Amino acid sequence: VRKAVADTIGDRVLHVNRYHQTNSLYEPHPSANFYWQDGTLDLHSRVSVECTTLDSLAAEEKLDTINIVKIDAQGAELAILHGAERLFAEGRIDLVYLEVITCPTYVGQASFAEVVAFLSRHDFDLWDIYDPIRGHGKRKGWIPRLLQADMLFFSRRLKLPGRLD
Repeated sequence: VRKAVADTIGDRVLHVNRYHQTNSLYEPHPSANFYWQDGTLDLHSRVSVECTTLDSLAAEEKLDTINIVKIDAQGAELAILHGAERLFAEGRIDLVYLEVITCPTYVGQASFAEVVAFLSRHDFDLWDIYDPIRGHGKRKGWIPRLLQADMLFFSRRLKLPGRLD
């Protein structure tokens, strides 16, 4: 499937940046270069991309259950989760592994608290945090702040080792 995943179906703008790893459905935040290496998020162009939702994709592919949803969408993680409301409501997702950016990097990106609140409302708990990235910047020196990390959330309906309930 050659589509981007978002919270709605239809065409969206993809912001193409200097480093392709930072391309996003969201525009780079004016403060991004303070936290990230200079130029990493310099906007080079915008292109139109066709988007779908996880709910729609699961229906099209006839997926009953999704064992793990992995999201690294440069600030659009919560939007993608919103596009899976039906899957969450029906208890059809077991685990969510996603990147959460904790500093202003994209205009409109969700905060860590918003991501946790969404998943908590859908009966998911944080299991662990992986690959934390702390402040850096060649010219500005080290910033003692968490910039992003990958996080694993699990559905409370799963019986996992290490849980008391």
